[in-house]
Amino acid sequence: MNKSDEKGFSLIEILIAITVFAIGILAMGKMQIHAIAGNSDAAWRSSANSITVSFLEEFRLMSFDDALLEDNDTDGIAGLDDGRAIAGAPASPASADHQFNGTIGLTYQLDNGNLVDAIGRQYQVFWNVADNTMPSGEVASKVIRLFVYWQSQMGSKSAIMTTVKYNNISL
Repeated sequence: MNKSDEKGFSLIEILIAITVFAIGILAMGKMQIHAIAGNSDAAWRSSANSITVSFLEEFRLMSFDDALLEDNDTDGIAGLDDGRAIAGAPASPASADHQFNGTIGLTYQLDNGNLVDAIGRQYQVFWNVADNTMPSGEVASKVIRLFVYWQSQMGSKSAIMTTVKYNNISL
C-alpha cells in the first residue's frame, strides 16, 4: 500500500482535536458557573429591592410622629449615614437610629437580628432619620435613609434608599 493512498486522521491529530474540544467545554462550564452565580446575585438584589420598597411604603403609612421615625441620637442630616459600611468594613446597625426588630407591620421573620425573606435569605435592615426644622421650631419634614445589607455568592452587597416624609403643617 502506498502512503499517498491512506486516508483519515493520525493519532496526533485526534489528540489535538480532543484537547481543543476539552478546553472549550471547560471554558463553557466556567462561564455557566459565573452565570448561575450572577443569577443568584440578581435574585438577592431583587428581593432586597422588594424589602426596601416595602419599608419605604410602611414609612409612608406611619404617622409623622411615630417613634420609628424619630432621630434618636439627634444628629440630624450629619447622622444619615450612621451604621453604613465604609471601605470594606461591615455595616454597623447598632449605631443607626433604628433597626428592624419586627415591630413594623411587615410579615418578615427575624433571625439573630436579621430580616429573613420567604426563601430564607437574611438581610440586615436599619435606618436613620433627620428632622428638618423650620425657624418656628416645627418639624416640616423628615429625611429617612434606609439601609439593606446582605451576603451573596458575589460578596457583600447593599441597597440604600432615601426618602422624605412631609408634615402637614400650615405655613
